[in-house]
Amino acid sequence: TKAAYPQYSFEQLVALDPDYLVLLDGIVDEQEIKQDRRWRSLKAIKEDNLLFVDADLLSRPGPRITKAIRKIAEFIHETKI
Repeated sequence: TKAAYPQYSFEQLVALDPDYLVLLDGIVDEQEIKQDRRWRSLKAIKEDNLLFVDADLLSRPGPRITKAIRKIAEFIHETKI
């Protein structure tokens, strides 16, 4: 997308059916997601590939973004980097 801050509808998310889902901490509760039948249809939820990242690390431009990237990479690759 060319937008600075792209937004996806839930329908777009379902159509993409991601392998991994990265969400900002505090936006939505993990149990709420796992109990909602709409979310449970996603491959990422079925395979428990759900990661919550501190919003300060991920949504604020700056050098701390590297910490968020590292956390995501470690989660996806299941190893410490």
